[in-house]
Amino acid sequence: MNKERELDNLNIMRENGLITEQTYQAQRRALLGASAGGIQSDGNKRLKSLSLLDAYKFSFGPATFGANFIFVFSIVMMILAAVGIFYMFAENIFISFIMDTKSFERNTLAIVIATTLFVLLWESFFITFFSRLSFEKLNRECPPFQLKNFVLKSLSFWGIFAVFSAIYLGISNGLKFITIWLEVQPFTPWQRYTFAICLIVLLMSIVLGLAYLLIAFSTACIGPLKNWGKTALKALKSPLLIVFAGACLLFNSIIMFILGKIYEYTEKSIDKMVKSVIETIMDISGWSLFGIYALLGIVLFIVYASASRYVRFLIKMSFLFVIPSILILWSILSLFPLPSLPTSVYFAYFLMMHFIWFIFYCLFFFIVQGMAFFAHVITQVWCHLTHDKHGNYLYQTSEKQTQKLASKPEHGYEPPAVFR
Repeated sequence: MNKERELDNLNIMRENGLITEQTYQAQRRALLGASAGGIQSDGNKRLKSLSLLDAYKFSFGPATFGANFIFVFSIVMMILAAVGIFYMFAENIFISFIMDTKSFERNTLAIVIATTLFVLLWESFFITFFSRLSFEKLNRECPPFQLKNFVLKSLSFWGIFAVFSAIYLGISNGLKFITIWLEVQPFTPWQRYTFAICLIVLLMSIVLGLAYLLIAFSTACIGPLKNWGKTALKALKSPLLIVFAGACLLFNSIIMFILGKIYEYTEKSIDKMVKSVIETIMDISGWSLFGIYALLGIVLFIVYASASRYVRFLIKMSFLFVIPSILILWSILSLFPLPSLPTSVYFAYFLMMHFIWFIFYCLFFFIVQGMAFFAHVITQVWCHLTHDKHGNYLYQTSEKQTQKLASKPEHGYEPPAVFR
């Protein structure tokens, strides 16, 4: 029996629970030798300590830049589809909204809730995607991709996010109602200060408690769904791991807050720059515009020729945004028939739109980076919850199940020679 056949038998025995992972690795080393490239060394298998730096490296990795293209393109196409649907049924929607005040409030609330749930679902898909990539970065084994498991994990994240968002909003509205009620009560100033401090402490406690539960339950969604309950319970009993994850997420939120403030301070200058660039593009004459296109084409060709395969992929992905540009132009020409325009106007339009899509890409990047960072952090926590310090998975098949499976081998199965 050759080595390939014996390796196949080993893989079948591991998949059916006839041997443990340690036995599988030991017998595989015996067949291929200790220096075989396909075998993880103990140093690689051993768990690394929790690392904020690794999460940042992952969140600014190539996968985030590629995923951001898909994220932005999908958001743009969804917005265009929503605008198109609104325009088609504008009259009915307008009548429904202005029929009476209650109808307006009810319809607005329904749209806000539906939009929020859809956004949470969309983010859940990306978090599930990044969690799979995190396993590779952490040198952990990941089961083969299955669409059913991917969807179920995404729905698990979505359910958790939706429930905690609803709880938080309910508690916030409750505290606002209490605040309004206290304002009309005949309290002395020191009593008002006391109630205010108590409300702040209560709100902070609720937020921290919800954050703790959210991280613990989200971590449980990383692994197999059959172990969700055990992992969630173990996460709730591991405050140091959850606090570490919360501290990492808080640190990243502070960085994003600082970047947001910087953008607010520079927003006027950025808007002026964008406006001046667009006006310049629209004022350029035909031949000058063709020259700019030729120059950009030469630069893009040089970059494409000297770039890596992944950068070439990103360059190709950027041309997807020609689709929404065409749809917008077609909609404008359909709604507002214009006289025949020179070709240079169309070239200027597409150049301007590509610049706008680039601005969108930069603005949405940190949303995708936050999802990748969150996925990597909770994947690190999941690995420490479900593995021992040597990197061995703790939720292996029990001894009784292993003995039961071993006592009933498959019909016609011949044990490999390495076990005889």
